[in-house]
Amino acid sequence: MKDLAEKLQNERENAWLYPISSDHLISLVYYNVYRALISNVHLLGLDLNLMYTDDYPSPFLPLSQSANSNIRRLPPSLQPTELQKTMAHHPQWDVIPDPEIRDNILRYGEENIDDLQMCLDLVGDGNYVGMDDLDTQQTNGLIVWSEPWDHEGWEVTEGFARRWPFLLRGAKNAQQATDTWRVKRGLEPLDWDRVLEVE
Repeated sequence: MKDLAEKLQNERENAWLYPISSDHLISLVYYNVYRALISNVHLLGLDLNLMYTDDYPSPFLPLSQSANSNIRRLPPSLQPTELQKTMAHHPQWDVIPDPEIRDNILRYGEENIDDLQMCLDLVGDGNYVGMDDLDTQQTNGLIVWSEPWDHEGWEVTEGFARRWPFLLRGAKNAQQATDTWRVKRGLEPLDWDRVLEVE
């Protein structure tokens, strides 16, 4: 018993020496994206329980029941665009910290989007049919490297970009942030013209 206790103590003291297995990293990426989205829900002052209902209005619309004083203190990346202020939509899109992506969603029409599938793809369920050429790392969905509200800390994987190209067309901030994080990890920037031509 004493040997086991010493071994456990030694492992605890040297835990930093042992890297997390890749299986745990994938779970951590899922969790981090989910945590970031929930954090942005709270920053916007939205009710998480109402986010699951279809008729919950965006707080940016005039006379919206979900409007609150938090809106005046939002970080720039979560400030509403003119389109968000004028087009009725569900606030699930407001939590994405990139105004170009939010506008792309509204222009495309939220009724044309399978929001459950998009949610699964955001956190990266890795279930990308017809993308066998991509490894697991490229089918994670999104990766959040910094504060949830900071668009520069969000990386889009190639699998997500190929599955949802209309979201990223013209979204230069998301493309630049993605390439920055890829280069930091020793990967090539994405060929956005090639990736976004698929649809």
